[in-house]
Amino acid sequence: MNKITEFPRKSGRQAKKQVNTIKHGAPKRDNNSKSGFKDKMISILLIVAVVYFAFLIIDQGIKYYQLVQQREDLKTEIEQAEQEKKELEEEVEQLRDPQYIEILARRKFGLIRESDILLEIPLEEE
Repeated sequence: MNKITEFPRKSGRQAKKQVNTIKHGAPKRDNNSKSGFKDKMISILLIVAVVYFAFLIIDQGIKYYQLVQQREDLKTEIEQAEQEKKELEEEVEQLRDPQYIEILARRKFGLIRESDILLEIPLEEE
């Protein structure tokens, strides 16, 4: 009662496989485990490569954002430095004027001209 049935050959990739035979209703296993292992390895490597490149893209995006922020900060610093430079140039120009120097000397050091009269006002005591 042992009946062996031979399956017809299939086309394509399956044509290279051996013809399966059935004994007692259970299919005989041929050398499919190697090709299944290769398919799994290729799938795993593909997934690892996709994840790796995804991380690379994310990392580059973060670095790009940081560089853009750094660029904006540097632009702000440059604008502040230019404003400070402009103010200092104006102050240097004023310091070349003798009248401005006289005004500064009077304010900072309490200097007066010979023709000026110094009035001292006593502060009220409480």
